Parts: sequence; C-alpha cells; structure tokens
Amino acid sequence: MDLALLFKDKDILVIGNSEHSREEERPEADLVCNFNMGVDSRTDIWVHCLINNQEEAYANFNGQAIIVPNPRNRKYVVHFNKPTYIEETDILTKLKLELGHKPSCGLMFVHLLLRVNTHKSIKLIGFDHFKTKTFYNEHKTKRHDHKTEKQYFDNLRQRGLIL
Repeated sequence: MDLALLFKDKDILVIGNSEHSREEERPEADLVCNFNMGVDSRTDIWVHCLINNQEEAYANFNGQAIIVPNPRNRKYVVHFNKPTYIEETDILTKLKLELGHKPSCGLMFVHLLLRVNTHKSIKLIGFDHFKTKTFYNEHKTKRHDHKTEKQYFDNLRQRGLIL
C-alpha cells in the first residue's frame, strides 16, 4: 500500500480514544482515522495496535485501509479483507528512546503521518493525553507517559505541523 498516495493532499482527522472522544463534534475531513476499539461507521483508516479484540473492532470497520504503525504487532494482525500497511521501521524503539517511555498508538501514527508528509493537514480530536480512561476501558492506562506525550503534541502544534 502506498501511504504517500493514500494521504496525498488530504485533510486528515485523527480521533483519539479519550473517554469523551465519541461526544466531540467531528470537523469535515477527507480521511477519518480511528484507533483500536475506536472504529465506527465513519472510520476510513483503522490504525491497529491491538493484540486482543481484533475481530470485535473489525466488525465495525467498513473503511478503506488498516495501518499497523508498530512492526512488532505484525504477529497479532489478523488479515482481514482490506488493504493493510504494516510499518517496517521500528517507530516504537525510536520514539521510546526519544521520549523515554513507550509511545501510544496515536503518537506512533502521527509520527508516521509526518514522516510520509504528503497530507494537506492533520487535526487531532479525542486526545486528552490519558487524563481520563479510554472510552472502552474501565481504567486509565499506565503504559504511556501522558505528560511527555502532551508535550510532544504541543510542540507539533506550536510548529504548525498539526492542528
């Protein structure tokens, strides 16, 4: 799958999985990207970092493509009948070294979008940097450093790379 062509000149809406992400108004976009269990009928790109519950999430997916930003998840990907892109570079290790913690799926995907760099714009909604639990989990995640991720995204906004 050619990501450069998929994202070329597109306004991309990236929807995080914060507790209230499903309540936020969605601005117009050429491509809507959701993560893991956040897939719904309006999802164009399913960004897949799941180990479990793949079939449940896929049942709600009727979009264009599946993107797996972490090559280590290759072994967990159930091959569905959609174009699937599995990142070959180890974004996880690179960002873990840069940030000092395991990056979220959202951060890895935004990093991938910026590396491909053919989009018109990237807008994020539904990212509260782990202040609340995800809308599908009972507890807040402890696997990621919310302060560091917030700083990373704030830096991208200040530089005009994301909205």
